[in-house]
Amino acid sequence: GKSYILVIDRAGAKQISRKTNEVVLIWIDIPDIETLEKRLVGRKTEDEIQLKKRLLLAQEELLEEKIENVYDYHICNDIFENALLELISAISANLPKTPK
Repeated sequence: GKSYILVIDRAGAKQISRKTNEVVLIWIDIPDIETLEKRLVGRKTEDEIQLKKRLLLAQEELLEEKIENVYDYHICNDIFENALLELISAISANLPKTPK
């Protein structure tokens, strides 16, 4: 009777989906790598080396998801309000229905 939200990478998502079929995977995508870089630089949470590693990992995961589509939903976070509405819709569509 409970639902959980996990923020995990592709490897974790694949692992969970192998263990249960009661999972809905939602991929929050970026418009492009340049946008991700601007956002990360603006946050100032990573040094240059960490930033480069994170961007490389993002590029790898984007390519992997194109080759092997693991996720049920793909939401592009280009316009936050639109992405949020899509996320709410995806979650709502998959919540267990409770009897009235």
